Amino acid sequence: MRFVFENNRSPVASEDNKMKGSVRLTKREKEVLDLIMQGLTSTEIAALIFISLDTVETHRKNIIQKMNARNVVDAVVRALGMGFIN
Repeated sequence: MRFVFENNRSPVASEDNKMKGSVRLTKREKEVLDLIMQGLTSTEIAALIFISLDTVETHRKNIIQKMNARNVVDAVVRALGMGFIN
């Protein structure tokens, strides 16, 4: 399986699996990422897990940064490739 991205970035799923060990998401970040994948908005996530909207936005930024992603969609694709999300 190969993911192809704009600007000639094309990480291979096997490379993503190697990277999984170096990506350290907290339990809460994984929870937020899973809820994002389910299509929830930041406002809905905040209400569902009883945290502020600012905290959700901070988790989103941290996830994107830790996964070296361009945006949250890219982070979800990478998480799927790394096995963080089923």
